[in-house]
Formats: sequence, structure tokens, C-alpha cells
Amino acid sequence: MLLPCLSASTMLIYSGRSRINQENLDRIWVRMSKNEVQEILGRPSESRSLQLDGCGVAKSRPEEETGSICRWKDGPRCILVVFDSKNNVLLKEFKNATAWQFFRWHANRVWGRSTDNWQ
Repeated sequence: MLLPCLSASTMLIYSGRSRINQENLDRIWVRMSKNEVQEILGRPSESRSLQLDGCGVAKSRPEEETGSICRWKDGPRCILVVFDSKNNVLLKEFKNATAWQFFRWHANRVWGRSTDNWQ
């Protein structure tokens, strides 16, 4: 009984301090520079390069334009942003976590299991 109460209170406190939220995602606009995005979100947790076709859609052909995808994480929440070759925003997405996902993430941290993946 004590563990769920402690986990729930920790989640409430922890969730209020995050830069990874819908409000900050709404501040990011298409064609905004990567530097402007980093002023809002800070340094990304992860970054990968990817190939883009003419429409800004990810492709695996090397002759197309190269862009990048960055992920900012805070626990089970994350913001994904796709940048074009000029480091301007093409796409953005916020993946919020349910109460259950927060609980699982905190429980896994306590018991030492990794839940880090790009899903």
C-alpha cells in the first residue's frame, strides 16, 4: 500500500517540472530552427539521421535529402521532432504517458529494469 502511494505522489511532483509537455510542443512551429527548439526543450536525449524524400517523409534511399530526428525524454513521456537538412522543423509529436505508464516507469527504475526504446 505504501509503495503505490509513494509512487503516485512522486509522479505528481515529478510531472510538474518537466519541459516535455503539450504546452512546449505547441510553442514549436514547422520551419522553426533546431536552435530555437533547443531553447524551448533543451538538448535532445537522442538524435538520429534519416533520409527524406521531397515531401519530408522518411525514406531509405541515399540519393535523397538527409534530415534528422531528435527525441527529448522525461521518464515515459517524449517529444519527437523531425528536422530537414537545413535543421528546420518538418514534423513534431508529443507522446504523453498514462498514469499506468508512469507507475511502470517508476517501478522499473526502482527495480532496475530498462524501458528505454523508440516506441
